[in-house]
Amino acid sequence: MMNESIDKKIALFVMPNFYKHAKRMGGDRIEIFFNSDLFFSKVIIISIGDNSSRKQFGTLTVIELKTNNYRPRISYWFYKMFGYKCNFYKKVISIAREFKVDILIQRYGGIIVHGVPIVIAAKKLNLPSVVTVQNAYDESRFYSSHGFKRFARTIVEEPIERFVLANTNKIWIVSKYLSKYVSKYGDFNNKTTAIYNKTDERILYSIPKSSDKKVVDKIFSNIIFSDNVFLSVGRLIPQKNYEIMIKAFEYYLKLGNEGTYLIVGQGPELVKHQDYIKKNGLCKNIIIITDYLNIIQLGLLLKKSNALLFCSLFEGQGRVVYESLAFGTPVIGSDLGPIPEMLRHKSNGFLVNPFSIKDITRGLLEFTIEKKKYNSEFCQNSAKRFFIDHINKKEVTFYSEIFN
Repeated sequence: MMNESIDKKIALFVMPNFYKHAKRMGGDRIEIFFNSDLFFSKVIIISIGDNSSRKQFGTLTVIELKTNNYRPRISYWFYKMFGYKCNFYKKVISIAREFKVDILIQRYGGIIVHGVPIVIAAKKLNLPSVVTVQNAYDESRFYSSHGFKRFARTIVEEPIERFVLANTNKIWIVSKYLSKYVSKYGDFNNKTTAIYNKTDERILYSIPKSSDKKVVDKIFSNIIFSDNVFLSVGRLIPQKNYEIMIKAFEYYLKLGNEGTYLIVGQGPELVKHQDYIKKNGLCKNIIIITDYLNIIQLGLLLKKSNALLFCSLFEGQGRVVYESLAFGTPVIGSDLGPIPEMLRHKSNGFLVNPFSIKDITRGLLEFTIEKKKYNSEFCQNSAKRFFIDHINKKEVTFYSEIFN
């Protein structure tokens, strides 16, 4: 519970596209989603987006900035070498002064793009700052780049990450697993707190519109093998491990099983996976859906699926895992990173080695042969610790401790 002796404070957030996050996770409770149980008297949100605007949502003031000329890495090195503050840094400082804020917080996004401006502005204004670590950026570099590009990114980015983590007052990690990443840069245990990302259960449990049902019915009208359906959701990038998951499903079919594997996503590996599916005669069994589906439509798909297949190679947390559980659908997940923090093996999910085709296939078989033993109510109950009301209490305690 919030300490009533603390005067109400004003916070400034810097984050990526506010409206995208609000639509997916905040729903009609946008205000308490971003201003946890109205702890702050005001929250000023600087949203890096495609337009320039100011809008009010109760205690939230959302300032969307179009930042075509903001080059985060170059801007940092100009600041370090010459003390030069780019226009975006100056804008953050100016807005913080305009609203007389008491704390600066990087909420969502990355610590290079969104964290650096927060730390620099906080140092300039002598205010406390919080950065949120949403990902293990060293793992991201390893899987998303190779050779000289990976080496160059490491040389450029690691000093920036070290600067941010060393100079912020508090580090907020979205899974316990990420403490491993933070510890690479120093002993920051005394200022690091793990609080999971959250979602609004009212969105997840809202009544689907007829238009949502039509979208999902259309998808299922093209499915031949509907007895066993598995679903993956996420960008088609190396990190998500689709190559191994597709091959595991192919092996599952070769063992004599019938079923459909639905993949919802877009990304740079789309053509590669489409070509493999076509070349190996899997078009009837593996379907890639590139259309955007909202969370209600995804929920309807999940409810028709045996399990979510989420064998990612690395994640900061993995939001779709707890969204799937909230819909009552168990998860075949990687036994690494933060995924085991959300799944209990053979209770609300099945943990597998994401590098092993046979191990992932074992997960598929588990939810083919034993799918009736997985209780949807148990899955839903296991997701409650990621809901707004639960996480907001932790966030209020976190903010209270900063001002105490």
